[in-house]
Amino acid sequence: MQHLRRTLAAVALLAVLAPACSSPSERDPQPAAVAPAVTATGNLTAFEEKGKNVVVVAGPSYQTCPYASDGRLSACDIQKLYRRVLGREANANEVTTSLAAARTISDLVGVERGLALGPESRNNIDVLYRACLLRPASEAEIDAQVATLLQPGSPTLLNQAVNLVRSDEARAKGSPGIIRTQSSFGRTVDYK
Repeated sequence: MQHLRRTLAAVALLAVLAPACSSPSERDPQPAAVAPAVTATGNLTAFEEKGKNVVVVAGPSYQTCPYASDGRLSACDIQKLYRRVLGREANANEVTTSLAAARTISDLVGVERGLALGPESRNNIDVLYRACLLRPASEAEIDAQVATLLQPGSPTLLNQAVNLVRSDEARAKGSPGIIRTQSSFGRTVDYK
């Protein structure tokens, strides 16, 4: 059990240090069979299950957020944004910080832009490429995916993940990835 804990701690440390590489040449040139393990920053992770790389991505929330007559945002609005852009729920600190930065819907665009352009978003896209295509994403591919997230009415990170897992490249590689999410009815859905 101690060996497993030490191994997990070492993997977590490597996952935290790996994004510090600033250029594509510093990244591991070999395709990863499985995306990086759990990190402390909330990044997406992948794990192996029955010979497939599984990435859990939170789907969009179809919950209707309460309307504030003064136009102020709620924690619900922030959670929907995090699920759409980062594929996960925001923690309490992130909700508080985001609410302070975005008092109205028009301010939410700036928060969304910050999330999409941030290192977590870029790392999440790389995790998806490694799990679904067995290779790291190029800087150009990451930039293109981020740009797509920033377009009005753009697809969610979940949509982009499903497109990757169903791409011609993934099929040519034997469809190594699975995107797992919860449906709006609480049922687990696997996209292959």
